[in-house]
Amino acid sequence: MEAAGNTMVVDAATGEIIEGEIVEEPTIQALVSTAPRQGITTLFGTDDPNKIIASATIKADALAKVIESRELYTNIQGKKHVRIEGWQLLGSLLGVFPSVSSRPLFDTEGLKVGWEATCEARTMEGVLVGSADSQCTTDEKRWDTAPDYAVRSMAQTRATSKALRLALGFVMSLAGFDTTPAEEMDGVHHDEAPKKADEASLRQKKALVEEWKKQGVAEVDMMARTQELVGEPKVEGKRFSKGQVGSALKHLRDLNAAAAVDDPGKVEHPEGDAFIASVEPGSDPKAIVTDLTWERLEAVYGNEAAIWAAFEERWGSPEGAITEAAALVLIEARKPGAGS
Repeated sequence: MEAAGNTMVVDAATGEIIEGEIVEEPTIQALVSTAPRQGITTLFGTDDPNKIIASATIKADALAKVIESRELYTNIQGKKHVRIEGWQLLGSLLGVFPSVSSRPLFDTEGLKVGWEATCEARTMEGVLVGSADSQCTTDEKRWDTAPDYAVRSMAQTRATSKALRLALGFVMSLAGFDTTPAEEMDGVHHDEAPKKADEASLRQKKALVEEWKKQGVAEVDMMARTQELVGEPKVEGKRFSKGQVGSALKHLRDLNAAAAVDDPGKVEHPEGDAFIASVEPGSDPKAIVTDLTWERLEAVYGNEAAIWAAFEERWGSPEGAITEAAALVLIEARKPGAGS
C-alpha cells in the first residue's frame, strides 16, 4: 500500500503494518498557543499611556453621570459604593463581561451553610482580565433567614462585582466613587440618604446678583460678599439656602433703597421713611433696627453716642426711630475705601 509522501507495507492477512513511517497526532494542548499575544494588549485599543488615560477618563465621566442620575450607589460611612448594576455598566463600556459559577458550602457536620461563587471577567475574545471568589452564608445576620436562592444569588453578585473591580477599579475611581462594591459592604452601617437643604431658587439668585450690581460689586466677588453677610453656604456643593439668600436680599434692598433717596440731607419722617420712622413717645429709638445690625453698628462706631452723632451729621437730629436702612448706610460709610 502506498500513501502520498510515504510507503507502507501491510500484511494482507492480518492488516498489520510491516514497514512504514509513524507520525504522531498533535495533542489538544499543542493546538492551543501559549505564546504572548501580539499587538495591543489593553482594553482601550492602544498601548499609548496618554491615550489610555484620556480614554479611561472619558469613560469614567460618562459612567459617573449615569451612576449619579440613576443613583446606582449606596452611601456608606460618607462614601459612595457602587452597586452591581454600575459595575456591569462599566464592564460593558470596556467590553468586559462576567461568567459566573457557584457551588454550595457545607460545615464540618455536612450541613449546608451557604454558597460560594467564582466569577471570571473576560473580553469578547475570551481573554481573562480578572477573577474572584466570594461567599454568602447564613451566618450573616442579613441572610440567616433568607431563602436559598437569594443566598446563592448574593454570592454570585459579590463575586461578579469583585472580579470587575479587580480588573476595572481604577476607572471607577476616576469616576469619583469608592472602588469597593456596595455588595461587599454588607453588615456595615448604611447612611441615610443625605437630606437636601432648601436651596435658593433661580429667581432669588438672579435677584441677589442684581442687588449686588447696584452696589458696584463684580460678579466674581459676589460669592465672598454674600458669605460675609450670611455665613458659610448651607447647601451641599457650596450653595446658599433660601433663607440665606432671602436675608442677603433684604439687607441689600434696604441698603440700595437708602442710597436711592434723591436728597439724603433732607429729613422727612412720615411712617415708613427710609431713615426715620415715627414711634410712640418714649420708645427705644433703635427699636426698628435688628439686633444683628445694631451689634455691627456698635462694632464700627464703638458706642451708641458715636452712632447718633454719625446719624445727626448725615441726616440731622432724629425725631423718631432710626431704621434698618439708615443703620446699613452708616455701616457702609465706615468701611475702608468708602466715601465720606
